[in-house]
Formats: sequence, structure tokens, C-alpha cells
Amino acid sequence: MIAEHNTTREDPVSNVVFSAYRVDAADPDWYNTSMRNSPRGDRAMAVTQMQMETMEKQLIRTGQSYRDFLIAVEEFPQFRVEFIDGEIVITPAPVPYHQSISGNLYRVLDRHVYSRKLGQLFYAPVDVELAPQTRIVEPDIIFIAQDRVPDLVGEKRITGAPDLVIEILSPATARADRHVKLPLYAESGVAEYWIVDPDSKAVEVYTLDGETYRVAGIFVEGQRINAGRFAAAAIDADDIFER
Repeated sequence: MIAEHNTTREDPVSNVVFSAYRVDAADPDWYNTSMRNSPRGDRAMAVTQMQMETMEKQLIRTGQSYRDFLIAVEEFPQFRVEFIDGEIVITPAPVPYHQSISGNLYRVLDRHVYSRKLGQLFYAPVDVELAPQTRIVEPDIIFIAQDRVPDLVGEKRITGAPDLVIEILSPATARADRHVKLPLYAESGVAEYWIVDPDSKAVEVYTLDGETYRVAGIFVEGQRINAGRFAAAAIDADDIFER
């Protein structure tokens, strides 16, 4: 059964409670039975169509295995599908402004990275396996330093902690990006994490200090990002949020 709850979902990493679409782990109608028995059962198709038309929050299914995650990836190619500590997290497609910001960020970062041969830059969708078969995420933008590329970048996914991960907030992901992924990335050893907020037009730069993040700077329209790994890139916040 799929149901929308605006009450409790306690995250195992940060103990932060936030709302999401919940799927009863005991209910086989999601995909555990119908999708394994047929490429597209009627119930599976109905769920897919409902999500395509109405899903505004993340859909979370608990008590799942790595095999369940692989099935979900195949059955829901139109969504971002992630696997975090036994939970499959399915996120609706981003809105156009989200993608505009992602494109702006990629362009300004790529010019700096490419001209100096600093490493490789990637944008979603690409899997990042932070821990073998237990923590697989799809950040909006990923940077890996040149000397680490051979070890991290494989044919099918990135394996290990990138040097920089960027998440662009949306109504569906904002709380998870702040309260689940922030401690998750820190625990996994991601050296730098940016949270980009389209509503406040702000870029929050977090750098790893031991096993936790510290705020290196928050930059809004009219300001230049002068903290973190890409301080020398002279990125203006205005260029990121330009429509």
C-alpha cells in the first residue's frame, strides 16, 4: 500500500524526522511480487503511472536488499533511485529550474576543471557507491580529483567517496539533502559538500573536518564563492541561478 504521511520518518543516520510517501514493507503489491513475476504487472504499471502523475515527495521503501534495489532501478528508469542502509529512495523528476541550475553549475565548474586538468566532473544520473551494496546515491554533480579517477571511476559507477558532491534542493529532497545526506556524505569521507538552494538562491559550502562538516561559507546573489576547493574558480552566485 502506498500512503502519504506527513508525520514521522526517523532517519537512521541523523535521527531527523521528515515526511515522505511510505510503502508498507509487508505489502507485495509494490514490486516485490508483481514485478518479479512479470516485466510489468497491472498493479506495477498502476503504481508507476500514479508516481509519474502525482509524486511530489520521495517514495521510500524500507527493509530492502541490494537485489530489490537493482529491480527498482530497472522498473523505474524515469526516477532517481537510491539505496541507503536498507531503504530504497525514489525521487520524482526535477523541475526545469533545477536542471537549469545544474547546467549552469556544471558549465562554470567544467571550464575551471578542464582548463587546469584538475580531474573529472559528472552530473546526474550516475551512481556513486559509497559503501558496497549498501549506500548508493545519485548526487546532482560530482567532482573527482585527477589522481583519484583511476581508483574511483569504473565502467558502471563511481565507487568510493568523491572529492566534491553537490545537491540542488527541491521540495521532494530538501530535508533529505540536509539531514540525511549531509551526515551520510561526511561519514563516507566526501571532502566537500555543496547544498544549492534555488528558493533562497544560496550556495552552502561544507568542508570535512574530521568526521563531520563545518560551514566554510554561505554565498547568495551578488557574492562570489570564495571558500572550498573551487574558491579560485571565481564563481559568481548570480551565474548559478541565472534562468
